[in-house]
Parts: sequence; C-alpha cells; structure tokens
Amino acid sequence: MTVELSEGENKLLDVSLVPVAQQGEKGLVYGYIHLEGNPPEGMMWVRSGIMEFIQAGLLAHQYSVTTDTAGIFRIQVDAGTYDICVKFPRALSRRVNNVTIAPGFVPTNVDFATLIEGDANNDDIIDVLDMILIGQSMGLQDGDPGFNDDCDFNRDGVVDQSDMDIEAAHSGQVGDCHGIG
Repeated sequence: MTVELSEGENKLLDVSLVPVAQQGEKGLVYGYIHLEGNPPEGMMWVRSGIMEFIQAGLLAHQYSVTTDTAGIFRIQVDAGTYDICVKFPRALSRRVNNVTIAPGFVPTNVDFATLIEGDANNDDIIDVLDMILIGQSMGLQDGDPGFNDDCDFNRDGVVDQSDMDIEAAHSGQVGDCHGIG
C-alpha cells in the first residue's frame, strides 16, 4: 500500500488490511447455551430469551431469541465488536466480552456456557424472593392450581426438593448483566 506522507514523498508501509464493516452491514451470530439440571438435548432446551449487544458500555441492540432443541439460536445483527449478554427465564444472565461479528455469511459462534438456574422471579438475582416462590409451589405438579412453571428448574413437571436444591446452591448469585439494558 502506498501512502503519501508529505508533499511529493511516497513511502511504502507494511499494513495488514482488515475488513471493516460498512454501516448497516450484517453479520451472523450463532449462540449456544447449556441448561443446568436439564438433559443434554430435547424440547426442554427450547427457550425464548433476550440477547443484548453492548458497545462502549451502552446498549446498542436488543433482540428476542429462541433456542432450538440443542440450545442453539441464530441471529443477524450489525457487524461490529460487542459485549453480548443473554438472559433466559429461570436463569441468571451470561455475558461474553469483546466479540467481533464480521460482515457476511460466516457465523460468529458464541458459547454462553451453562446458564445458572434458580431465578424464579426473573430479576437476575437468586435470593430469598425466589425461595418464597418455590415454597409456594412446593409439591405442585404441572396442571395443579398454583403450579409455577418458573420454579420447576429441572423441567420434570413438579416443584420439589430438587428444584429447591438448585436455587439454594446458587443463592446470593447475580447475573453477569444485572442492571444493563
């Protein structure tokens, strides 16, 4: 690449060119989540949640996403570099920092690891408020009056001690993205 540095003088520079996204160019993101206490694949993995793209500490984009039966979701977003947050019901949010999404059709894969279950009231904090909700549904099965699906963390159709144990194991934890967006 030749660059004019001063009037009439050209210098050769060793520059590696990196494609830069033009404003409005889109890239693909494939996100992966794993659900604590759930079997490896199946309908229990199909979940709807929120995905947030943060640049310079500010929310740039927010989308609703739905996983497939393997815990994978796909989304098209403006190309660029972001911190990305995901939040799904009953689980704490996860954040992956400094993700570069290239323009075009080659997907950027983002693994959000295992989502920590136990957030029955979906406030991104596992605390006594979640424990109260679990207590109110304790012993109830899917279809029973008062059954709260948000307290059935292991998705077995009943709120029982195993759900209480999941909440208790994570009591006091806060999601990676609490307070953003």
